[in-house]
Amino acid sequence: MNRVSIGEPCSNQVQCPTSAICQAGVCACPENQSYVNGICQSACGENEVDVKGTCLPKVEIGEACEADEQCQGGSTCDGSVCACPPGEDKVDGVCVKKVKSRKPATCPIAGQMPYIDRQTNSAQYCEPSIRNACPRGYSCQFSETAQQNICCGSAGPETRPRFSKITEPGAPGPDPETETDTEAPGPTTTSVPEVCEKGSAYLMNGKPKLCTNSPCPSGYKCTFSRVSKNYYCCSAFTANHGCPSGVALLFPSTGTPVQCSNVGTGSCPAGYRCIRSTTTKRFQCCSTSDNAVRRPDPRNRVVTNNNNKKDSTTGPCPAGQVQVLRIVGERIVKKCESSCPAHQVAVRGICRDKYHADDPVSMNTLP
Repeated sequence: MNRVSIGEPCSNQVQCPTSAICQAGVCACPENQSYVNGICQSACGENEVDVKGTCLPKVEIGEACEADEQCQGGSTCDGSVCACPPGEDKVDGVCVKKVKSRKPATCPIAGQMPYIDRQTNSAQYCEPSIRNACPRGYSCQFSETAQQNICCGSAGPETRPRFSKITEPGAPGPDPETETDTEAPGPTTTSVPEVCEKGSAYLMNGKPKLCTNSPCPSGYKCTFSRVSKNYYCCSAFTANHGCPSGVALLFPSTGTPVQCSNVGTGSCPAGYRCIRSTTTKRFQCCSTSDNAVRRPDPRNRVVTNNNNKKDSTTGPCPAGQVQVLRIVGERIVKKCESSCPAHQVAVRGICRDKYHADDPVSMNTLP
């Protein structure tokens, strides 16, 4: 009979190699055996590897070895030890290419340091639109060296821990009496820096509001300024601030539109009317003509009239009282009081500014 090899047709077992059997007309090794070096022998275990007919244990990187086949994770047997090829390092038990060294990430604000992630031993990246994206005492800032947003904070132990509250539109407005934001970098005493590429900045005491440690008011979004290298509250509105026609009357301290009541007349100063905003859907004072955005100005020429009591003409309030406009939560509210504020006079029972009637009401001088 002709001799045949493993896997070839057979009619009798004597045709097959030593220790092989003729099964179903084909030469094969018995169950749980493998054909190695011309003979059938028992298969190696799960944690072993066949090396020239001998079962050797599988070996991790850095352990002793006899052959390359033993080494795991892409390593080879070099000097009787499994090692990674040149240009590669062991990472989580596997050989990976070495990462080219990069410049260390730095923070845009002087004196602040990146937060180092203990697992990666590198600066922690963050997303400014996510609340509390950084650990306590750190805020999400754009790093020029890393070209990504990273968590930055003061390296000193005296730093007062604060949560980073990068916010999206719709967050509750800040409390001006408790707000302690760091002022915007650069000179801000003579002019307001253009920190917003689109829209306008929310002002705190006449300066752009930072949003690295506190949320933005409703209608404003925390936006990175490439000019000032920091995050500021910027509106998504166009120059008209939501006025369907004309432009908005703005509060000088915050740069936000003056809101009004659409019931009756007189809730807006002369030259303005009360219209629903196309952006906030609230009523606000918009100019009757398409002039530039107006901010209340206390420097208008004063009209010589020292009377601040109600005149003899009948007004909307009960006898002995005059109608006064007060600011309540950034809304103008009509109230009946015994006299006008010092800077106003009563005209037909309604307190009017001593300034020209065609100028906006001086909101920042109201008590």
